[in-house]
Amino acid sequence: MSTSDFAKPPNRLAADRWLSTDHGIAVYEQMLDAGFELHWHEFFELSFVTAGAGLHTLNGTMQRVRAGDILALTPADFHEIRPHPGTRLHITNVVYSDEQLPPELRPDSPSEPAIHLPDLAPDFQRMLAESRRPDPVSMVALHATLARVLADVARAASGATPPLPSTPRAGLQRALAWIDHHFREPIRLADVAAVACLSPHYFSVLFRQATGVTFQDYLAGRRLQFARSLLAASDLPVTQVCHAAGFNDLTHFSRSFRRRFGRSPSTTRQTVS
Repeated sequence: MSTSDFAKPPNRLAADRWLSTDHGIAVYEQMLDAGFELHWHEFFELSFVTAGAGLHTLNGTMQRVRAGDILALTPADFHEIRPHPGTRLHITNVVYSDEQLPPELRPDSPSEPAIHLPDLAPDFQRMLAESRRPDPVSMVALHATLARVLADVARAASGATPPLPSTPRAGLQRALAWIDHHFREPIRLADVAAVACLSPHYFSVLFRQATGVTFQDYLAGRRLQFARSLLAASDLPVTQVCHAAGFNDLTHFSRSFRRRFGRSPSTTRQTVS
């Protein structure tokens, strides 16, 4: 394998191509005879294995998947999936924007391994059928079914994320969704406060009350988790990982990474290799 092959970044699946601009949700069927190469999305995704079996690599960790498994994926995840040789994987994918994700179900870290929930097969069949009907009532049914499936997946997941403390500030929820989508960009507290339609000081107070950390710590945590996932899932140089995660200074990135995870970025890569 050449040096250029090692430095090839994961494919990026853009929201403007895969998501319905009107409804923020879309459903696809996939029949995989070969693998779907390493990639990440600008949106959330639920993948239900309808038939077949194969190998799924999530953030550098490989696991077997089979019919009835659900993969719940976030924009911070890197993954690829391959059927067993000579077989085919049939997958139903539900992709959706962060606006469709209830705050109580918002993850604060990359995804857990696959969850085996074969009883949800009819729900995925219904979401696929509703997505093929153009009428507004079908969209209501699609969103309602997605909400129920997300709740069932959250209940079944080990170590599920606890609900965000309730707050009357709907703007704070918009800000959290916006951060999840833009954390790799050079954003400031004032930018996010503007999304929430709050003053920077008041937003900062509410943010810490709701999340338990400061805005800067939350942003750094998102970037560092993204960087760790990218280190595990790709062969990109550490410098490229640093910049891809939203850091401008390699020394600061390495110091922050070691402080959070207890080892350097290069050591982390050697550990997962």
